[in-house]
Amino acid sequence: MTRSRAIRYVGFVFATLSCGGEAPTDTTPPTPVLSSIAVTATSATLPIGGTLQLTATPRDQFGRSMSATLTWTSGTTSVASVSAFGVVSGVSAGSATISAASGAISGSISVSVSAPIVYVAGQSYLGRNGYIEYIAGNAPVI
Repeated sequence: MTRSRAIRYVGFVFATLSCGGEAPTDTTPPTPVLSSIAVTATSATLPIGGTLQLTATPRDQFGRSMSATLTWTSGTTSVASVSAFGVVSGVSAGSATISAASGAISGSISVSVSAPIVYVAGQSYLGRNGYIEYIAGNAPVI
């Protein structure tokens, strides 16, 4: 083998190995697969009769947001109900787990429903900072 031929051969082997061998044959990106659903809210507490908008974010195997058809459910419908659009309604005092699912993948959040505080005029209450407060007959409650 001549010297110039040997140099060309070594250069060819080096170029092939440094490129990872053969060129990839399939350049199609992988199909996104639903891997998780994150359910969030601005607050996890609402009063009886109040509503709360939840947000569900489906994510693929790479953690990227993707679209998916979701089904919303409440684990305790006697405490909180949820619409097909993720709007939670407080029914009675307690806590409930609200879930968003697509097939076998789901995400959830726990919400607390509280009874509204009703002050009666002429009564004393344990108020802010542990002080006893008295609500006078016609005084507005702030």
